[in-house]
Amino acid sequence: MCKLYRPIVVEEIALQDLLKMIQGRVRTDRQEIIVNRRSVLISAFRALRRTGFDMECSLYVKFSGETGVDYGGPRREFFR
Repeated sequence: MCKLYRPIVVEEIALQDLLKMIQGRVRTDRQEIIVNRRSVLISAFRALRRTGFDMECSLYVKFSGETGVDYGGPRREFFR
């Protein structure tokens, strides 16, 4: 048996209590960085050093001089 496998114990829990348990585990914090397209790596390092990178927060990427909301596209483009 794999060590990562944990048996699931089924209990009768009220839906409201279950939702409260799940809500406590969800983090809505986000870390916003503004990146320059001409020097992506340098500006990203500066932004992350300044803000203090938190791996548990979701990353919100904006490119300087551009309007737009990060619904995943700018973040994917940043990592590409």
